[in-house]
Amino acid sequence: MRKIYSIILLTLLLISSTYALDSALIKQKMTDASADVEKFFNNCPKEQIVIVIGSKISIEDQLIFNIIKKNLNSMQAISIVKDKDYIKKNTDHIVLVGSDRTNLISKNFVTKELNNRTKKDFSPLILDTSSVNGNKIMMLYSKKEVTNQVNSAAAKSPLNIIIDEKYVPAVATLLSLFLLYLWQILGKTSFDLISESVASKFLDNRASKKKIKKHEHINKYEILAFVIYVIIFAWTIAYGWSDNSTDFWYLFKLNLVIVGVISFVREGARLLFSNKHKFKSEFRLWRWGSIVTILSTFLGNTFSLVSYTLLDEDEKDEKRFGKYSYFLAILTFLFAIIAYIVNIVTPSVMWQMMFVFCMLIVFIEMFPMSPMPGYDIRKWNFPVWIISYVVVFLAYVYMNFTAYV
Repeated sequence: MRKIYSIILLTLLLISSTYALDSALIKQKMTDASADVEKFFNNCPKEQIVIVIGSKISIEDQLIFNIIKKNLNSMQAISIVKDKDYIKKNTDHIVLVGSDRTNLISKNFVTKELNNRTKKDFSPLILDTSSVNGNKIMMLYSKKEVTNQVNSAAAKSPLNIIIDEKYVPAVATLLSLFLLYLWQILGKTSFDLISESVASKFLDNRASKKKIKKHEHINKYEILAFVIYVIIFAWTIAYGWSDNSTDFWYLFKLNLVIVGVISFVREGARLLFSNKHKFKSEFRLWRWGSIVTILSTFLGNTFSLVSYTLLDEDEKDEKRFGKYSYFLAILTFLFAIIAYIVNIVTPSVMWQMMFVFCMLIVFIEMFPMSPMPGYDIRKWNFPVWIISYVVVFLAYVYMNFTAYV
């Protein structure tokens, strides 16, 4: 098992190292972009130049802008304002940091008739220059603002009717948590009675009452559960990150591959661990969790767990499995971070969907409620779990709920 983990870690390190080799090239592009900015505003008086920062640009985009600004001595004394605070003057030459997706002023300009408009690619940076009534305009933004998708789940939520859109993800998450809590409470009493009647087709029995089928490696029920799991997650991610039918089907097919490959590797590691340590474990589809997953996606934020790993062991073995689950979660988290960084350097929807899925699954799995792995991780080592969960929570919020990633 250690060899498998070593290979995974080595692969991740090689990926990050490969892109680190491009740092010199990126630095050169930033230098070239800086020279282009200075040349464009060469004849403009400093007092007539204003830098307008988009209120929705990401931290890494702010970093790129700071690198360019640092390279330009001529721009050190130029005033900088937020897009929400900018008051237009007829004599202003403007540097707009952020595209129409992340800068309110840029959004206003793209609807106007611009003269001599030119776009230059200094990947991962785009310089979009033009003029209006003799005033020079430059939009400076990262390439991922063009290539990547916007999280539109909250915009499509029916909760928009009663609450502000910016609060929709939080409210949707709280409602999902309530449904999971309801399952935990009622699952011990009334759900057991209901499951013996008509509703048994829709609700799971408690995991503690289920028995693992005896098999050496994997059975047909696990394969079916895995296929349904991949389809549900591919659908929910595609729905949340698309705003039209064309985008949806493209993202759905892309996520079938991404979710399938990543989940296959994770479940393969689980099988190897179980066989090596003589565990009885089985991949199970969680029907109630699947219902909540789909419902929460409609509400504005995907939350829940479509599957779980059923153990047929004592508490000591559960703690050992919690240790394994933690290690697998950290590896998944590491892959999410690397995919996120790579997406900054060479933006693509593929990398974006990779880190979106990885962060989604890590955040959900670390939640300390049975049958989620976080329950076993907490039993194994509470201090490690709580510290890790805070880090994962912050990363999850930043990657998924900044206005644009």
